[in-house]
Amino acid sequence: MDLETRTALSLNLLDWLRGQVADHTRWPSGPVYDQAVAAAGGLIDLVASPPPSPAATDAAAGQDAPAVVKASAMAYPIGRSAPIDPDQHPGDIPDTPRPRSTPVPPQIIAEIESNARVGEPFQARLQVRSSDGRPMQVLGCEVPEALGLTYAAGLLTGIAQQPGEHRLAVTCQDPDDPGAPICRAVALLVVNADPRALWKDLASDRDALGWKPDTAAVQLPGAHDRQLLLASRRGRSHAHIGALRDDDYACCVTAADGWNLIAVADGAGSARHSRIGSRIAAATAVEVARQRLLDDQPGPRLQDLATENADPGQARIAAYNTLGAAAFEATKAIEAKAQAQGGEPRDYATTLLLAAHTHTPAGDLVATYWVGDGAIALYSTGHGVELLGMPEGGDYAGQTRFLDRSVFADGDQIMRRLNVRLVKGFTALLLMTDGVSDPWFPSDATLRESAAWVALWAELAPLLAAPDADARTLDWLNFWSRGNHDDRTLAVLW
Repeated sequence: MDLETRTALSLNLLDWLRGQVADHTRWPSGPVYDQAVAAAGGLIDLVASPPPSPAATDAAAGQDAPAVVKASAMAYPIGRSAPIDPDQHPGDIPDTPRPRSTPVPPQIIAEIESNARVGEPFQARLQVRSSDGRPMQVLGCEVPEALGLTYAAGLLTGIAQQPGEHRLAVTCQDPDDPGAPICRAVALLVVNADPRALWKDLASDRDALGWKPDTAAVQLPGAHDRQLLLASRRGRSHAHIGALRDDDYACCVTAADGWNLIAVADGAGSARHSRIGSRIAAATAVEVARQRLLDDQPGPRLQDLATENADPGQARIAAYNTLGAAAFEATKAIEAKAQAQGGEPRDYATTLLLAAHTHTPAGDLVATYWVGDGAIALYSTGHGVELLGMPEGGDYAGQTRFLDRSVFADGDQIMRRLNVRLVKGFTALLLMTDGVSDPWFPSDATLRESAAWVALWAELAPLLAAPDADARTLDWLNFWSRGNHDDRTLAVLW
């Protein structure tokens, strides 16, 4: 054992022995202390010495051996914070200072104030600072060209093209010290994917009962020099899982008396055959209304009451006998289909919006019948909008009423859903399912605001004026609105 280790162990042992004395008596100095250190060293040697080999034991047999003193030693730490000074005594304060750790230089932190989104205009500030809070001067930022962004004057701008996490190399310097070294850091830019790109467009099953095309549109000349266009598109929520379109529409332009008849229907997403129900409701309602308007029916006729002095009550009775009857016959047709296919009428649940228009010497006569959500409105440029009903809610939030016998429980219910107007001209008559009305008019208050209808018509008018208005309108129905991905159906008479 080397001298330094032996001395350290000896001093430790003496310190421990002194700690066992009640008054912690210090060891005396001089020869007495030197003898104590030597004795402690001897004890250390005895404990640290390896045991004798068997051969040595046999050789010593028969000889007088000194008595072996058995000693037990307590483990005691020998690590020291400073080098051992043999001239110091126990209890003295070492003169050698404790070693100091090397100071950690401040880190450089580069941050971009916001995330980007693919395909959308982006602008965000790049901020660089040291970990102690001092701002740093940005000398440059390397942005891959394919990312679609550029850096200048502290700002990242452009339209991001690639989703994901991008690490941008940044160089900077202490602005208060021109001679300071140039530092480098990495700024993390997160580019979120375009949510529209996450939606799938799976083909629907052509062999499914009640299959219909994912999109449909028709444009035809209407009566009284007007045009009629109807378009329907499967919503993203259905396309994503390959489901069928639940919305439907129907229309008719009569030669006699010149009636324009329109119906749109929105099948309930929770009803397994609602796509069939919406088709039956729209087609049956238009056909029955046509028959009622053209054939002689008991009671007053709508076209005979289109005068400025007509009795409003009589006009509503006439609408009751035509549009109300048409909606009721549509309900019966759905019940018949359910019975024929071994189902329940609720499996075919659908809304129904029905409108009839003609022109008379007194003005334009418009009659409507409304069951469920969606919207029907007369829009006039410069004069605003006139709603021809209000959406109906169900028993719970997000629900609506559907076409069934409960809406014909009494005459008052039918009358509440009817509307008859005689107006001095209008720009457009619009019918739409809630796939269109909900994103454009998120509340009943917005639905009543002319400004919202002005904005809607500003988008529709150029489409309707195009030679391929039907195709353009179908494309328009694919507009993006966060959280609104239902089927969309729109009918316009203008």
